[in-house]
Amino acid sequence: MQGKITYLGHSSFLLEGVGANVLFDPSAKQAIENTPRTQPFAYNADTAKNIDLILITHEHDGHCDPATVERIVERTNATVVGPAPALAKINVPPRLKVEVKVGQSFNLRGIAVKVVKAVHPQSQYPVGYVVTIEGLSVYHAGDTYNYPGIELNHATVALLPAGGTYTMDDSDAAMIAKLLKAKYAIPMHYGTHAKLAQELEFFVKNIGDNVKPVVLRPGQAVRFN
Repeated sequence: MQGKITYLGHSSFLLEGVGANVLFDPSAKQAIENTPRTQPFAYNADTAKNIDLILITHEHDGHCDPATVERIVERTNATVVGPAPALAKINVPPRLKVEVKVGQSFNLRGIAVKVVKAVHPQSQYPVGYVVTIEGLSVYHAGDTYNYPGIELNHATVALLPAGGTYTMDDSDAAMIAKLLKAKYAIPMHYGTHAKLAQELEFFVKNIGDNVKPVVLRPGQAVRFN
């Protein structure tokens, strides 16, 4: 098991393996949900390279930014994976689009992808993903509240929303990290703007002894060996 995860802001991450790289929800929008960002997007689409998959959880602008995705695809020939409402917003060649639904599992470009449920009533069709690269499994929950069965999304690393606006808050995120039995839990969807000003003290203090909390700021990374 080896890999590197870089937090890019809001719900966006770069997952790097030895032979494959994945971007989750890249969005460089300066305002999300009509609220100016106070944390920048820590990735430059104009210098993107070696991206194999772009996984999009749903169609909202903080998660699905057509201009950013299209620029990355132009530079890297990455395949864009997402539910239909998100893919409909993105103008890339059809051969580079893969529409997904909850319950699907497949391998693409050497990366194992499982599409899982997300509960986000504000979205037309939200999903989460469990991705495995070279033995490192990562659960990206997308925008979701807690729901029965979320504990079945097993992975070594859990990326969980913690901001409490249209998603679970840091208390739920801490509880779910324990239910998932992940080794590491990284919060997301917090601190992006004034409506998501969580400090995450509860998350860090109440996550339990068996899960390591990893709180990253945009641009910071953690390696797993």
